[in-house]
Amino acid sequence: MGSLYVSTGIYVDTNLNAAGCPQIDSLDLTITTVGTTTVQSSCDSFLWNGTTYNSSGTYTSDSSSNCVDTLVLTISEFLTNFIASPTVLTSPPFNVTFTNTTPNISNYDFTWDFGDGTLGQTNIPSFDYQYMSNGIYDVSLIAEDITNGCGYDTLKFDNLISCSGGPGFY
Repeated sequence: MGSLYVSTGIYVDTNLNAAGCPQIDSLDLTITTVGTTTVQSSCDSFLWNGTTYNSSGTYTSDSSSNCVDTLVLTISEFLTNFIASPTVLTSPPFNVTFTNTTPNISNYDFTWDFGDGTLGQTNIPSFDYQYMSNGIYDVSLIAEDITNGCGYDTLKFDNLISCSGGPGFY
């Protein structure tokens, strides 16, 4: 009856036809394998076909059926960052301009910890803050990923702001 062919090749079959004459049948077979394409986003890493991937990219893997599978992976990285100017203030008012330089700022909700007991929530890229007394202040920016659901990231600069020459004791 029929034959099962599982690889590319030329297959020849010789039979006798109804009249008893030789009949040669030839089959030139090309087997094309089709794999799957997986598009995936992940927060830190992604496990695919037994391998852990930690960075965005396009990856291929041979599956058990000799198909080539493709993974298109996007790793959502926290690149939380900010700058402050000035950082050394020697007389009141102690006004500091903070600039949030985090890429794709709209993907996050931000909370600022100014180190003086004050927390502020704002997604404004640049704003002024006034310290009320002498001191050395740590400043933190906490980013909550609201687009990919990857949680929180905190960037803290120790001893970033130094205020002196004004009211208050430290």
